[in-house]
This record gives sequence, structure tokens and C-alpha cells, in this order.
Amino acid sequence: MPVGRILEKGNKFLALGRPRRTGKDEEIELFELSGGLRLKIKDGINLVSRRAEKSLQNSAIAQLELLAPNTFRWLCAIRDGRQGEQCGQGRADLALTSSLKPLLRIITSTFVALMRQNEKAYEDAVADGETVFNEAAFDRHRALYDGHLLGHPFRAVAKTFQVRVWRELKESWQALDVQDRNSLEQELLPDAGITFSPDSAV
Repeated sequence: MPVGRILEKGNKFLALGRPRRTGKDEEIELFELSGGLRLKIKDGINLVSRRAEKSLQNSAIAQLELLAPNTFRWLCAIRDGRQGEQCGQGRADLALTSSLKPLLRIITSTFVALMRQNEKAYEDAVADGETVFNEAAFDRHRALYDGHLLGHPFRAVAKTFQVRVWRELKESWQALDVQDRNSLEQELLPDAGITFSPDSAV
């Protein structure tokens, strides 16, 4: 089943429908506002062009700034190393409160779950002698793995940058004071000691 979700066609972006196998290839339904069309593609083809992906990212950023300006400014401050600022009103003390629990639950069930599965896929691939990852591997149908997020299956390519980010996060957790780790695990991050352990890949 192809991993891509968006096909760029001229100035339009077409969303993939449900794939169905027709002989050696898969037939994919592509939908746009004017109706549907069908396209036969080879298994594993990458349907997301770099230009289409960049356009979608810019659109998402603009939408976030419009709908959630405070969140947008907060994220920009983090990006620019100004995470102590609060909506342009000077420095503010950072604090972890119980109001963050819903957000942390979402992060744990999506981002953390994906990072752990990606690291495990990477380690398994390396153990099998694989040397190609990321987009280069995707284009060759190599280093692919099957996973689950929020109860839904997915297929992705093992990504080395995700491995690096995840391992840096685990190192940051290990560098915390033991008392701080215990407090965070008890109040906000159940099982964090297991999740962020050096050998936490699922």
C-alpha cells in the first residue's frame, strides 16, 4: 500500500481514497472538489512532492496563526529560543501543572509512540545490515516498517532524524535530577521511567 497521501496535480492537491489491488499494481482513487479520478500506481511510490509538502506546511502555519494566535506566538518563541516569554509580555517562569495532563496524554499516545516504533524499526534494520534510510530508502522500498498509532495501522520508512531526536529526549530525561524525574512521573508522566529509559524501543 502506498505511503503517500497527497498527489500534486498542477495547482491542485488530490487526497488519496482507499486503495484496491488490480493485478500487480494498486488502483487508487484520487478526489478533488470537481469529482474523482483514478490512477494506477506502483506499490510504494512516493506521492508527496517536495513542493506540495512545503505548500501544505505553509498553509498549516498560516491556519494556526489565524485560529490560535497565542499558540502560534508561543511556538515561535520556542523556535527562536525565547520560550520564557509569555505573549510578548516579558519573561515568565515556566511551570508544570496538572492542566498539562491532557496535552501530555496526546503527546504520549502519538509522538512518543511513533518515536519508539521508529527507533525499533531503525535498530532492527541496522541489525539486518540495512544502510539506507529516510527518503532514499523510501524511494527504493527499503527500511519500511508497519506500526500502529491510536489503534490505526500505518506504514512508514525508518527515519534517522527521528531516532536522533528521540535519543536526545531520552538523554535529557536521564540528565534530570532523580527527584525531578520521580515527581514528573508521579504527577504528569506515568511510566516515563520506562518510556525514556536508554533501551525503551518497543
